[in-house]
Amino acid sequence: MDFQNSIRFRIGFGLFSLAFLAYGAVMGGNIYQIIVEVPNWSANIPDSLIAYRNSFHISHPGYFFQTIVPLAILSLIVAVILLWNRPKSANRWMLIALGGVVVAEAFTGIYFLSRNFMLFLDPIDGVSTEQLISTSNQWQTANYLRMVIIIATMFIFLKSFRTLCSGKN
Repeated sequence: MDFQNSIRFRIGFGLFSLAFLAYGAVMGGNIYQIIVEVPNWSANIPDSLIAYRNSFHISHPGYFFQTIVPLAILSLIVAVILLWNRPKSANRWMLIALGGVVVAEAFTGIYFLSRNFMLFLDPIDGVSTEQLISTSNQWQTANYLRMVIIIATMFIFLKSFRTLCSGKN
């Protein structure tokens, strides 16, 4: 279609691609956490949490997500605006992708933030081992749900790409 040659479409598609790649990095980061980090910090609580915390002196995994997620969200919002009705059939898929990203991040903020502070940032002296283990189990179980949301969102991104590339209204 002719609109695919426009500068508006090219910039929008570039930003959509950036959002897709950034959110793919978020998915990869979550998979890495599940495979590598969680087994290490949950193996022998509280000792494993203390050892895990001690391995991060300058930065921690949260900084990765706090950088990449806003990049994904902002580039996706601008892409949706620029690509609106280009083609019209992509509107719904782009909005669902944006919704998936927002839902995953709202879930993270509402559910995980307090648990992240307890497990990884706040002092744990005075917190019982049972409470730390319970919080760890809650975190891990909910993280699988978050991962399902992220993977589903990535499939919606792919559907959006296919629709954008087809150019069919």
